Formats: sequence, C-alpha cells, structure tokens
Amino acid sequence: MNLDTLESLLIVIVQTACIFWVTSYLETHLKNRYYVILSIIGIICYMALYFLMNFFATAVLWASLCAVTYYFRRNIYIALFIPSVTFCLYIFSDYIINFSYTILHLVLNIRLTVILGTLLFFFFAYIFKTWLLEKCYKDLLTMKISGIIATATICVYFCLVVIERFPNLRIYLIDAHELFMILYGLLSAIICFSFIFIKRTEYENREQKRQMSYLIEYSEQAEKNYLEILKFKHDYKNILISLEEYIETEDLTGLKDYFRNSIKATGSIFDQEIFRMSSISNIKIREIKSVIMSKLYMAHEKGIHVSISVPEVVNHLEVSTMVLVRMLGIILDNAIEASEEIEHPVIELAIVADHKDCTFMLINNCPHDLPKLHDLKKASFTTKPGNSGIGLTNLDELVRLNTNVFLDTKIQNNKFIQIITICEVEG
Repeated sequence: MNLDTLESLLIVIVQTACIFWVTSYLETHLKNRYYVILSIIGIICYMALYFLMNFFATAVLWASLCAVTYYFRRNIYIALFIPSVTFCLYIFSDYIINFSYTILHLVLNIRLTVILGTLLFFFFAYIFKTWLLEKCYKDLLTMKISGIIATATICVYFCLVVIERFPNLRIYLIDAHELFMILYGLLSAIICFSFIFIKRTEYENREQKRQMSYLIEYSEQAEKNYLEILKFKHDYKNILISLEEYIETEDLTGLKDYFRNSIKATGSIFDQEIFRMSSISNIKIREIKSVIMSKLYMAHEKGIHVSISVPEVVNHLEVSTMVLVRMLGIILDNAIEASEEIEHPVIELAIVADHKDCTFMLINNCPHDLPKLHDLKKASFTTKPGNSGIGLTNLDELVRLNTNVFLDTKIQNNKFIQIITICEVEG
C-alpha cells in the first residue's frame, strides 16, 4: 500500500467519522455506546465499499445512517431528516471550500481542504442545531415537510453526481439541472405556503385557548356571584324572622339595637364594586364581555377600585372579535400590573357606541416613575420581572393590521389613558 492510498484511506476514515459524529450531535438519542459500535462497523464497511463502489458507497452510507437513526428513534421522518441534513451540511461545506480555492486561484491542497472542510462542517452543524433544529422539532407537520425536503435534496444530488460521472448520461445533464431548478422552485413555494398555514393555525389555536380561558374565568365568576346571592337570600330570610319576633313582642329598644348591630352590617354583603360594573350587561358580544368581566374581577380581587360605564348597547363591532380580545387583554393586563404598584389604585373603563363606531377608553393611575411613552412602545419592552410582560408595541402591531382601528395613548396627571376607536368600514 503506497502513501497516496494510505492518505486517501485516512481521509475517508476522517470524513466518515465526522459524518457519524455530526449525526449523533444533531440527534441526542444517538449518543450511546451502541451507536458508537455501529459507527465503527459503519466506517469499516464504508472503507471497503468505497474502493469497490466509489460514489455509490456514499449512497449506501446515507441509507445506513437513516436505518440506524430509525432504529433508535422509531420515527421515519426524523430518520430521513437528520442523516439528510448531515450530508447536506457536509456537501455544502465541501463546495464552499472548493469554490474558495477557485476564486482565490489557489493550488488545491487535499489535506488543507479536508481540515478546513471539517471545521466548516462542524460550524454549520452547530449553527443548524442552535438556531433551526428546535424549530423543526416543534410540530409534526414541520418535521414531516423538513424530512421530505432534506431527503429529496440528497436524492437529487446523488442523481446529478451519477449523471456527471457517467459520460453516456451527460447528455441529460442540462435537462437534469433544469428539472432540479423546477423541483426546487415548487418545493420552495410549498414550504412557503406550508409555513404560512402552520403559523396561521398556531395563531388561531392560541387565540382560541386565550378566549376559552376568558370564558372559563367569566363562568367561574358568575358562579361565585350566584353563590353569594344564594347566601344573602338565606341570611335575608333569617333577618326577616328575627324582625318578626321583635315586632310581635313590641320590643322597640331591642329592635333598634338589632338594626344597628346586625342589619346595618348587611350593607357589606352586596359589594358596591359589583353595582358599578352592572352596566357591562349592555355588551352583547360574549367574547368581549368575558374578557372585560374576567379582567375587572381579577383587578377587584386584588384590591383595585374598578368601574365600567357602557351607556348604550354594544352588539356589533367593525373588527374581528379575536383581534379586539387581544387588544383589550393587553391594555387591561397592563393596567392591572401598573395598579398593583401604587396606593389607591383605580381602573376606569368606558365604552361608548355611536351608530357603528365604538370607542373603548381605559384610564388607570400609574406610578410617578413610569418610563416615557416612547420607551414603553419599544419592541420587547416590559416593566415586569423576567421580561414576562407584553409591550405596547404588540398593541401597535394589532392596530396597524386593521385600517379602521385607531389607538391613542397618553399620560396626564399620573393617569395612563388608552383610547381604542373602531370606525365603520366604508363600502
């Protein structure tokens, strides 16, 4: 065995070992001793096949990696996706290095090419795992699409290389490249539309869950109020019975004492905050009523003085209820958050309907050290610890998506005022 053959053998071993290692790096379930044993066997088999089958041994290696991955994960899409991505990253790294040699007019150095290609291969694998792999794993549909695309890429690449290496097939090379471009154009379009569909579905599911949570809070609060009324009804009957006893015995002094010490105290049974929120019954849109009720009751239970005024019936709005629920949820959550930090907190909500136009005005007391309005509207800005709040920039984005919705935000005399105006859509 001469030095050139030995060098080629070492290069094949290094390249194959790197492919096995990156595959296990991308898929953590492969990090075990059985995979190491299979990797060693795979490297030995590939060395023998490479000198017999040349390029076709690479296709066998890819198929073997898919089979091994499937054995450990039992998921056909992951089994196709991870090895295919590994090969794509390796091929991409190799092409970049060779292309760099061509542009810079350098003399090709096999050893340096292998070293640089390997380092670039590891770098791309790190970038892919850090920034992209988790997103592909988030849902089954994304994983299916990613697995199919990665597999198709490898298959097309193998076909092109086979055509290039066999002279009698080169007449089909131009057609193959054209077919390759057409297929990738179609795949890109499919990916784009699939991504949009997935994101839209995720958004709708998230909003439905949010609305459901508001409805659950609303129903729980309604049940709580009903139980309080039943309790008062029971107490009220007992009070009448006791009054009857004093009246029949004509015990006026005892009646006065009983009234001062017992009956007068029943004024606390009916919470005055509930009376101030009674006009919410004028809101006939269930989703809107539920989010307002749940948030205002939440504020009330935290000791915040709340009031709502809805003088006119609101039964129709020229905006998606899903969008308005999000907007109201944001401004009410922010109002509650700000009110928890100050003494004598107050939240006031007024909803005024004028024909098909409707205005929501929310006013809450705010702390003296509240950041400037332009800071509050910066992306990702929040005053909550751990960056868990919702910045006003999210609210602005929702407004921009609806041409007939307007938002006015201002701070006056330690009061934070937000006015959402929904206008009639012309035409």
